[in-house]
Amino acid sequence: MANPSPGNSITLRVEAPSSFTATSELAAAVGAAGAAITALDVTESHHETLVVDVTCNTTDDDHAARVKGALNALDGVTVRNVSDRTFLMHLGGKLEVVPKVALRNRDDLSRAYTPGWRASAWPSRKTPRPPGT
Repeated sequence: MANPSPGNSITLRVEAPSSFTATSELAAAVGAAGAAITALDVTESHHETLVVDVTCNTTDDDHAARVKGALNALDGVTVRNVSDRTFLMHLGGKLEVVPKVALRNRDDLSRAYTPGWRASAWPSRKTPRPPGT
């Protein structure tokens, strides 16, 4: 079996009965399912219930489903939601293109992206340019 990795990281939002041992029982179930716990965050605390975000590394989608099943098998525990952390990171993109110079208007944009920029950027007019430049 492959090792759990951050590339297969999930966060499970879990509702559990409120008790002194609630988080340790959740952690034990996730560990017994073979996942590597990276965080336990209590997001809501009420007299009767706790809502806990359990973040862990798994090996693949099937392993994540087994972790969810292990938590759901606990008495009184319900998995509300499972989030794939790698997928969430990619929502909206990860990279950004930022200009080095201010482009305030169309004229600035035309100078920054002119097709003839190679000629003005060539180091020496005396040095022959390679073909295609």
